[in-house]
Amino acid sequence: MPDLLLLATDTKTYFGAEAIAKEFGLRVKSTVDPKLAAEWLSLKDFDVVLVGAGFNIEVHQDLTLAAWKRRPLARYIVGDPDSEHAAMWQEFQLLGADYAGGADFEKKLREVLAQVRVSPNAGDGPTRILVVEDLDSPRDIICFYIESLGLGEVKGVSSAKEALQELEQDPSRFACVITDIRMPGVTGKELIESVRLHKKLQHLPIVVLTAYGTVDTLVDCLKAGASGFLVKPPKREDLVRELGRALRIIDARQSPRLATQQEADKLRELLLSKGFS
Repeated sequence: MPDLLLLATDTKTYFGAEAIAKEFGLRVKSTVDPKLAAEWLSLKDFDVVLVGAGFNIEVHQDLTLAAWKRRPLARYIVGDPDSEHAAMWQEFQLLGADYAGGADFEKKLREVLAQVRVSPNAGDGPTRILVVEDLDSPRDIICFYIESLGLGEVKGVSSAKEALQELEQDPSRFACVITDIRMPGVTGKELIESVRLHKKLQHLPIVVLTAYGTVDTLVDCLKAGASGFLVKPPKREDLVRELGRALRIIDARQSPRLATQQEADKLRELLLSKGFS
């Protein structure tokens, strides 16, 4: 039976989520204290974590990392029945969370819980990740780092062309691609476009690596169909977040695109406000 951790102080989120979770037969553990929620997450795997939108973004950051450290497939939902924090949906999106707000609160929650109920244990096998980076040293470091964290089996290649050959040879072999943006020959953006046009590969999550790329370059990759991004050198929490997001995309058969064309333009504003240039 799947488990849900519920953290909320407003009655609409608390009682609404609790009632729907029980409809789906989930075991619910609930609290109004974020410190207690974090403690529970450190001790037990939860399939779903639902947190009220009223908590500050630092609380959500800490809880998402705690949830995904133990179970990368856990779904994290930000509940906002009254849409009081709708302006923050982009920040929740970048965290890898599902946002359930306003009139869509119950619909979104039921959608997520239905997926959890159907396949609570899906994706437990080894994850195979393809890292595309033209520089040998950074590629080896990223591959080693991912494997040392137990996040999956990793293969590194030095070009987008080689990556496409690996992917086409066995379309079901890899669950995620991490690619540098700036590479000689075929760029990371062009690799994303090729994968999105390939019928047997278009479902794959693709995370872009950026070091010196501009926000416009990053947003272009999001418009091309990227699933997320990592800043070089990637931090542990960022790898956990983005690879966890990729696993959930595959497991729930979600769209691999982090943002639509219109959402990508709004994300540009958010990234600029956070100091990216």
